[in-house]
Amino acid sequence: MSLGIPNVRLLKGEELAKELPESLGAKLAIAMDGQAQFNAYSFCTELAKKINGDGCDVFEHARVLTVEDHPLSQGKPHDVELESGGSLTADQVRGGFRRGGGVGAL
Repeated sequence: MSLGIPNVRLLKGEELAKELPESLGAKLAIAMDGQAQFNAYSFCTELAKKINGDGCDVFEHARVLTVEDHPLSQGKPHDVELESGGSLTADQVRGGFRRGGGVGAL
């Protein structure tokens, strides 16, 4: 069934059953055809290999709790608090995400 939006379809009935496990209990779903898919782990691993040591440091198992932003002064470093009790200072924080209640800085 078309929704009038390019590459977006409403799934129901047999089409839904082909796309999603019955255990989810979904009655309807939206499919977005032509979307990019990639392996996030492989992408991040290769990215870390290329940027580590080039003015950047990559930390594993370092859950970020807070990032203190300084919105009025873009050149001012960000204070990053880690779950381990440690902290670091970052000149730039490019993005972030939430996972399990913590904040991750990219």
